[in-house]
Amino acid sequence: MRYTLSLIAAALLLIQASAQVNGKGTLQFGLGTHLGVHATHYEWKTHLLGLTAKGSDNDGAVTSTWPIDAQVGLSDRFSLGLCLEPGRYLDSAGTHPTSCSWSASHPGSTR
Repeated sequence: MRYTLSLIAAALLLIQASAQVNGKGTLQFGLGTHLGVHATHYEWKTHLLGLTAKGSDNDGAVTSTWPIDAQVGLSDRFSLGLCLEPGRYLDSAGTHPTSCSWSASHPGSTR
């Protein structure tokens, strides 16, 4: 198995890949939605007066986010972008909604 994975990794390193980029001065904007459903496992442990109490619980959660993407072509072979993804995280009981946010930058270039 390890040998097979090594061969696959070596083959992937030899393949030349190019990314899609915007032409120089081109702006690109994107909006979207994202929904995630997650299984969660929670473990807790408490120490009090030399006694230890512990337990665990299985639960679930849902995330919903709204990706906002912007990208600009800096040259004919290179573009740079930013993605912000604000949203909410909700546990299965629906009692503790939490705001969440992700961000990422994504450069792109061609050879």
